[in-house]
Amino acid sequence: MTFQLLRIDYTKLCSPAVRSRLFCLYFMSNIHERNRLHSLCIYMRYVMFVIWAFSFEEAFSQEENAKNIPPAIAKREGPQSTQSVGARELSKAFRSAAERALPCVVMVFAKKPNKDDKLEQIETLDFLEGEPGKDYNIGSGVILSADGLIVTNHHVVADSKRVRIRLPDGREFPATDIRSDAPSDLAVLRIESTKPLPFVEVAESSGLSVGDWVLAIGSPFAIEQTVSAGIISGKARSLPGLVNGQLLQTDAAINPGNSGGALVNLDGQLVGINTAIASSSGSYQGVGFAIPSNRVQWVTSELTSFGKVRRATMGITVAPLPEEIADQLDLPIRGGVIVVRMRSGQAAEKAGLQKGDVIVKLGDQVVRSPADLASIVEQLPIDQPQPVAILRETKEIELTINLLEKTTQ
Repeated sequence: MTFQLLRIDYTKLCSPAVRSRLFCLYFMSNIHERNRLHSLCIYMRYVMFVIWAFSFEEAFSQEENAKNIPPAIAKREGPQSTQSVGARELSKAFRSAAERALPCVVMVFAKKPNKDDKLEQIETLDFLEGEPGKDYNIGSGVILSADGLIVTNHHVVADSKRVRIRLPDGREFPATDIRSDAPSDLAVLRIESTKPLPFVEVAESSGLSVGDWVLAIGSPFAIEQTVSAGIISGKARSLPGLVNGQLLQTDAAINPGNSGGALVNLDGQLVGINTAIASSSGSYQGVGFAIPSNRVQWVTSELTSFGKVRRATMGITVAPLPEEIADQLDLPIRGGVIVVRMRSGQAAEKAGLQKGDVIVKLGDQVVRSPADLASIVEQLPIDQPQPVAILRETKEIELTINLLEKTTQ
């Protein structure tokens, strides 16, 4: 009975080779009956030695396995799990990004038209109760240079009689040299400071991917220096009639007062300027939009250099690629745009484009939709040759086009 219990317990622990040795030892002990008791003692000693060796090996194996435990299993291993460590690391990344960007985000007070000219000091919490916010547009801005260049939204400062800027340290300055561009919903202004100002580092928004973490920083409901976290929910979004160009979509909380504030990556670098939300209530519902930093840099450069934004044009009207034509050309449906109208004397006609051509690439950028093409064209240099790749009746052709400046109608 005792032997059976040992066997039941330890056949699961011992390898087949060990069990074979144990059996042989026991069998050999039966050859000489007079030595049976002596053999049994040797057998039991052997069993105890195997048990001890197995216990040592098991403890050593557990220690080694713990070093190589897969992440999926490690998540279930208790309070010091990989999951909790990852959460702490993400928290550190949020904190580091916020510390870098917060000093560069300001509050913007824009005096509404037909009000008293005197722009008084405004207590931010009063605005939540409706006074004196009814006399002001309150938004956010981002410092772009140490000498006081600030970018914000056009709709924050549009038609304002006066604009005042409050820095994170509480200092306030009147804004000067305000230059604005309604189609892009961006504006730049300056403040005069005796000391160099902290300014944000700008990253390439083209490097963003859906799912990347971002922080939205601004003054929602006039509550200064507010940070919310989210991800890039989508790229190349359009808001026709509100903002020209393609936008970033994020689920980071954006509310009234965030307009003109910063959208930053986990390095604290600017990747967008918060501009709008999609909402049935007027407040955050998980869908916010930001102007990509690449576009922000182009618009601010145009405004500071020329006082306006010069936009290029091809002089054509395009439409999405019809499915039947895409099939004929062996292209995906969003693999280009088709020219449906030509304007006489414009850049496209001079370059040799024709109605029915399918544009697949302009410059070094792939064209997938009419919105793509519009965004690419308006930011390209004016009157400088650009390669344009087209398909004409299945034939690949590359032309050269000199874009012209778009005139205001």
